[in-house]
Amino acid sequence: FWQNRSRSNQSSSVEDMVSGLSSGGGMQTKATQRRTGYPVLEMQSPRLFFVFVVALCVLTTPNSALNTEVSPCPVETPGFETQTVPNGGNVNVEWKSEVAFDTIVYWLSFDGTESSAIVLPAGLTTTGGTFPGHAFRVRTYNDELVWEYRVPTEGPYDAVVKPCGDLASRVPLLYPEGKEKEFESLVHDPDAPCVGHSRDWSCVRRLPYEDWLARGTEGYGFLESETSPDRVGLQTDAGYVRQIAMVPKVGSFGPGYVKMTMPKAMREALLPWYAEMKRDKEVHEPIPGGYTNVDKVPMSKLNLDKYPNVRVLIVKEMQQVMQWWTQ
Repeated sequence: FWQNRSRSNQSSSVEDMVSGLSSGGGMQTKATQRRTGYPVLEMQSPRLFFVFVVALCVLTTPNSALNTEVSPCPVETPGFETQTVPNGGNVNVEWKSEVAFDTIVYWLSFDGTESSAIVLPAGLTTTGGTFPGHAFRVRTYNDELVWEYRVPTEGPYDAVVKPCGDLASRVPLLYPEGKEKEFESLVHDPDAPCVGHSRDWSCVRRLPYEDWLARGTEGYGFLESETSPDRVGLQTDAGYVRQIAMVPKVGSFGPGYVKMTMPKAMREALLPWYAEMKRDKEVHEPIPGGYTNVDKVPMSKLNLDKYPNVRVLIVKEMQQVMQWWTQ
C-alpha cells in the first residue's frame, strides 16, 4: 500500500542496529526556542529608515493579520477506513508538511486499523505510491490527530499537512522534558579499559599507528579468495574518502561520536521483537563496490520496510538522541 520515495535521507532499514540486538548491543526536552536578533543599522536617509521599519512591521505582523488563522484540530471520523475504488490504479501522492514539528503518517486498513507508513519531517516533502480510496491519518509523536486524508479518485494528489489547534505549543521541539537525564546516564566512559576476551568487549580500544603497521596484513582484511590480488589484506578504503574532510563535527561533546547504551524505550521494544522475529531473517543481498565480503561470508537481516511500526519507533527514539547530542 505504500512505496516511499522520500526527498529526505531516511534509511529504509537499520541492519547494523538489528544485527547487534541479539547480544544486547549498545547504542545514544528541554525544548529550546530560537532567538531572533534584529540588526542594528546606522541609517542616514529618513526614507530608507521608513522602508526598513515598514519591512520590519510586515515581518512581525501576527498570523491573524496575514490571514493564516489556524483551524481547530479534527476528531477521528467514525468508520474512516480504506475503500476500494473501481479501476483505481497506482498513484503518487506528494505529502508536504507545513507544520513546525515532525509527524507520522498512518495508513488505515479496510477495517480501519492504523499502521504507520512514514515519518513526515517538519517542513519537508516526500512522495509515496498508493491507490485512490486509501485512507490515512497524520498524528504527532504524542499520537494527537492532525489530519485525515483519503486519496481522491482524480488528481491532483497533493496532501498538504497544515497546523491545527495549539499543537505547536505543546509538542516537544527536541525531546520530552527530563529525557536528557536518561541519555546522559547511558553514555559510556570513553577511557574505560577493554577487559577480557574481545568477544565480550564494549569499549574503545586505541591502537598506536606504529603498532597497527607492525601487525602486518596476514589474518586481517580481505582474504585471497574474496577479492582481486591487489586488495588482499586491505583494511582501509583509500578511494572513496574525499568527503571525509567535509563532514562537520555536529556533536556537542566527544570526538565526533558518542558510545552509549540503548535507551530504555528502544531496548524494551526491540529485544523481545527481535527474539520473536529473527526466525524470519532474510539473506542479505550482495553489496556492490567491493566494500564487504558478504558474497563469501553471508549475512542476514530483518528488513524494517516490512515492520513499519518498529521502524517508526526507532526513528522517533534516535531522533531524540541525536537532537540531544547535537544541541
